[in-house]
Amino acid sequence: MSLVGALLPLATAALVLACLPESVRFLSLHKGSLERVLRTVRTIEPTLALDGDCRVVIDEERTLGLKVSHLFANGRAAFTLVLWLVYVANLMALQFLVAWLPTVLESPSVSRETAASVSVLVQAGGILGGLVLGRLLDKGSIMPIAAAFALGVPMVALIGSVGGSAALLMLATFATGCAVLGGQTNLNAIAGRFYPTFIRSSGVGWANGVGRIGSILGPVIGGSLIGLDLPNSQLFLFAAVPPACAAIGCFALARLQSQPAFALEASP
Repeated sequence: MSLVGALLPLATAALVLACLPESVRFLSLHKGSLERVLRTVRTIEPTLALDGDCRVVIDEERTLGLKVSHLFANGRAAFTLVLWLVYVANLMALQFLVAWLPTVLESPSVSRETAASVSVLVQAGGILGGLVLGRLLDKGSIMPIAAAFALGVPMVALIGSVGGSAALLMLATFATGCAVLGGQTNLNAIAGRFYPTFIRSSGVGWANGVGRIGSILGPVIGGSLIGLDLPNSQLFLFAAVPPACAAIGCFALARLQSQPAFALEASP
C-alpha cells in the first residue's frame, strides 16, 4: 500500500504535465510562446478567429530580484501577511482533526471502528467542498472561502456536542470537511490569483510553507488540551477558534483584493 501511495502522486504529476496547459498569462510573459498561447485560447474559446498575425499583449510586470521580497512590495505586504495567517489558522484546525479526531471520538457510546469511519467523512466532505467552492470561486471573489470557514466554526463545535447521536456526528464531521478541508484546497487558487504571474508560484509556495507552522501546532496544542482531560464539548470549542480566525482573515482578504495592487492580478 505504501508503494501504491508513492506511485499514484508520480502518475498524477506526469498526467498533469502532459495534459494540463500552462496559463495564458504565464506564456504571454515568455517570448516564443505565441503559438502555445493561441492554441490554449482556441481551446477555451473556439469561436475566436485567431491566426499567426495576432499579437498577445499583457499589462503585467515581470521584475527581477529575490521573489519573496516582491510578495511584500507594491502594496502586497498586508495581503501576504493576512494570507499566511489564514493558512496557519486553518491548517492548525485541519491537522488537529486529522491527528486526534478518531482518538477523542472513541467513547462508551462511540466504538473505535465507528470513530475511525466517521473520521473518513472529513476527507469525503473535503472533496465535495473543494469542488463546490472551486466553482463559486470562478466568479472572482474570496467570499465563498470566507463563508466556508465561518460555517466550519459551528460544525467543529458541534462535533463535541452531539453526544451519542451517530447521525449528527456524521453530519458534523462531513460538513466540517466541506468547510475546513474544502476551503484549504481552494486557498491555493486564491494565492495564485492575486499575485502577478512572475511571483505566483512563490506566493503559493510561501503561503503553504508558513502554513506548516499551523500543521505542527495543531496536533501539539490539541494533544496538550486532551491531556487536560477536557470534555469533548470544551475541547471542540477550542478547536473551533482557528477556523474562526481563518474566516476573519478571509473577510479581510476580500477587502484587500479591491486595492489597486491586486486589481490587475485578480481580473479574469
